[in-house]
Amino acid sequence: MPQSLISPKLVEKVEKSQPPVPAKSVPCPVDLADVLSVIDVQLARLKWDKEKVAAFLKEVYGQTSRAMLRDEELMDFKERILAL
Repeated sequence: MPQSLISPKLVEKVEKSQPPVPAKSVPCPVDLADVLSVIDVQLARLKWDKEKVAAFLKEVYGQTSRAMLRDEELMDFKERILAL
């Protein structure tokens, strides 16, 4: 049987010196259907028309449509209109 070129002690030393590789954290997906439903209800309660919504989104997020918002922005928008 061929002898290993690397001693077991060296392997053990290297393994101990290497920090463990952290598992990549994967964010939990958010059910945006619920977020959109809450937004729809709040916009109806506030009696905002499409123009009012577009103006608000443009001022706050630089976008004119909810479809153009990132997930985080959409959730922020929900929180903002809930506070009104």
